[in-house]
Amino acid sequence: MKKFFAFCTIFILAVSFASTAYALDAARAKPTKAAVIVDGKPVAFDSYNINGFNYFKLRDLAFTLRGTDKKFTVGYNNNAVWLSTGAAYVAVGGEMSAKGIVEKDAVPSGDKLILNGNPLVAEAYKIDGNNYFKLQDLGTALGFGVDWIDNTVVITTTTTTVAAAPPTTTYVPRDRGFGRIGSFSTNDLNGNAVTESVLAEKPVTFINYWATWCGPCRAELPDFPGMAEKFKDNVTFITIIDDGQNNSAAKSLADQYLKSYVNLLPVSALVAPIQSGYVPTSVIVDAGGYLLSDKIIGAVGDYSAYIEAALRLVEQDK
Repeated sequence: MKKFFAFCTIFILAVSFASTAYALDAARAKPTKAAVIVDGKPVAFDSYNINGFNYFKLRDLAFTLRGTDKKFTVGYNNNAVWLSTGAAYVAVGGEMSAKGIVEKDAVPSGDKLILNGNPLVAEAYKIDGNNYFKLQDLGTALGFGVDWIDNTVVITTTTTTVAAAPPTTTYVPRDRGFGRIGSFSTNDLNGNAVTESVLAEKPVTFINYWATWCGPCRAELPDFPGMAEKFKDNVTFITIIDDGQNNSAAKSLADQYLKSYVNLLPVSALVAPIQSGYVPTSVIVDAGGYLLSDKIIGAVGDYSAYIEAALRLVEQDK
C-alpha cells in the first residue's frame, strides 16, 4: 500500500440518523455443510451459510423445538413475523423440507420480527421467498444455546448460553453517511484469522491505521494502553499496521504498547472504507461496522473524547 506522510488535522465528531433495521447487502447463500445437533440428536435442517454465519428457517426451528422448554409459535401478518414463546408450534406443512445442495441468491428481508408483542432485531435474508434468520440472534432472543464444536452446530434447550452472539442491546447499527466497513478477512500479527465479526463484539470499535515508518504514529502509541484499559468493557481496540507483514519493528511496538489491541494486517476490504491518504487515520464504528463520525486524520494520542462521544451516540440511540 502506498505510504503517505502523517498529517495532523482533526475533524469534529458529527452525527446523523437513519434506518432502525440492520442494513444488509444481497449475498450468496451456501448450504450449511456442518452437521446440526439438537439436544444430542442429529437434525437435517435446510439451512444456509451467509458471510460466515448460519441462517435457519423459523418454522423449521419451531417444529424441531416444539417438544422442549424453548418451544414457540410462528405467525405471519402484515409483513411481520410474530413469535410467541411457551406454546408448541403446530405444523402447517412444508417444515423440514429437503436440505439444499446448491448456492442461492439471498436478499435482505423487509419483514418485521415481533416476539411476544415486542419488536425484535435479528438479521434475516429471504431465499426462494422464505425468511432465514441468523441462528445466533434467535438463540439469544428465544433462550436456547448455540455452540460450534468440532465443525458441528450444537443447539441445546437446557442452557441460555449463546456462543459468539452479538452484544445484548437495543441499539441497531445504522448508516450515518460516513461509510461502512463491510465483510473482510485478514490475519493479526500472530497469524490468527480475523473477520468483520470482531466489530460486533462490543458496542463500539476504535480503529487506528498506522505505520512503523510514521513518526507521529509511533509518538502516540504510549497513550494507547491507558485508553484501552479505560474503555475495555464497551470498546474493542484495533490497529491496522500498514507495513506489519514480516516487520520486526511492528511486532516489537505491538508487544510494548498494543497487547490489549487486535493488531491486523491490511487488506483492501478493510482499509478502503477508512483510508484517507495519510497516517495515522482513525475511525470509530458501531457494531455493524458503520462509521459513527468522519475520519480522524493525524496523531491525537489520547482519543478518549472521540470515544466518549461515540459511546454517548450509541447509548442515546438505544
